[in-house]
Amino acid sequence: MSKSDKNKVIKELIEQNKQLHQVISKLSIDIKLIKLRLKIDDEKELDNNETNFVKYGEFKLDEDFSKKMLEKASIDGDFKMFKQYYITESKQLPFKKINQTKIKYWDGTKWVYDVGFTNLKKIIVSNIRKAYTKVNVLQFYENDLGQLEKNQEHIGQLGDDNLDSRYIKSLIKRIKTEIEIIQLNS
Repeated sequence: MSKSDKNKVIKELIEQNKQLHQVISKLSIDIKLIKLRLKIDDEKELDNNETNFVKYGEFKLDEDFSKKMLEKASIDGDFKMFKQYYITESKQLPFKKINQTKIKYWDGTKWVYDVGFTNLKKIIVSNIRKAYTKVNVLQFYENDLGQLEKNQEHIGQLGDDNLDSRYIKSLIKRIKTEIEIIQLNS
């Protein structure tokens, strides 16, 4: 191969290399735009009329339903309280699980990132406890003081001092799983 032919091949390779870099650069920009669009969509605000956002307060649920769940005195009843309030077909889910240790939740004004589910656990357990306390009153149980006492024991399990208990960990694990299932199906 002559020197001019070699130079010609080298020039062609250099030109092809430039074209390849242009294509890679364009693809890189396209990928960045796609990621940005996904992030914007993921960070969009929720309509507070279409979601029960996460804040301290209490679950505003039917008293009969709350009493029935309290009387179960179980993770199943507590989970149903959570599910009844946050996971309804007519409402947007105010949670987005990021990975095994991170979640974000909608507080009514912004997405709040929570590592280890620490804040979310406190809020949910506190709200269930408040809803139960509201219905565990003498007027509902004046003929069954034993049930009133049993209910009070269960409410005590949901106290701030017990947030690291096996019971609360099991409840939160079930909530995490439910959020994950919903996210996978949507």
